[in-house]
Amino acid sequence: MLRRDFVQISTLGVAGLLATRGKATAVPKPIAIIDSELSPSGHRKDARRPEAVWGATTMLRESDLPHEVVSWDADFSPYKVLVLPDNVLFTDYYQEKIETYLQRGGSLLASFRSGLSTDGSRFVLPSLGIELVGKARFSPDFIAVDRSVLGAGMASSELVMYLRGMEVFPMHATVLAPTLAPLPRADSYPAVTQSGQVIYFMHPIFTQYHRTAPRWCRQLVLNALDRLVPGIAIPKTLDVGFEISI
Repeated sequence: MLRRDFVQISTLGVAGLLATRGKATAVPKPIAIIDSELSPSGHRKDARRPEAVWGATTMLRESDLPHEVVSWDADFSPYKVLVLPDNVLFTDYYQEKIETYLQRGGSLLASFRSGLSTDGSRFVLPSLGIELVGKARFSPDFIAVDRSVLGAGMASSELVMYLRGMEVFPMHATVLAPTLAPLPRADSYPAVTQSGQVIYFMHPIFTQYHRTAPRWCRQLVLNALDRLVPGIAIPKTLDVGFEISI
């Protein structure tokens, strides 16, 4: 190669690199957290975000999982999983909207009082597959996890839950993990249930994470998400492509 050719090619190459534009591929956000106090415009009467919503967003952010916080008025169809953190109560309209979303292939992770009627007297979302019994008999209590079901990445199989939960009866749901009482010989009751593409935690797991950040709460939620949509709880990295103009 002649020196002038080398210089010309190198000059063109440098010019191309200077003209390089990074094109960040849009990162999908497959998980939506419903904030029932959020207006369609993104405003709220109380400037403070609810503890449970903070706990949910913190969990997913720390796990590098793309997500969005949305209001009830959002279009749910782009999301693979909806998270209803702790206190998302239901009107008839919300019930119908969630059931339609599930019928179209979506998944749901709910906890504590989410799915109850606005007066808190009963679960109105049939897809949960559970019936309200009342407040949990014990607090604190323990979740007994099977490593083959929800216990991946757990150092212990008995996980303390500090905040009182809601006792439920599984009507047409499978118990993924029972709650163990702190007293010997006391009856257990469901801690985590699954009905189809819906998983329910009886404890206010997101509020608890916001207050004290126990690692096992986050791992339980990640394992539940991965059970609903295999692979969704694997952290996603930003895919960056380049265009080189010469």
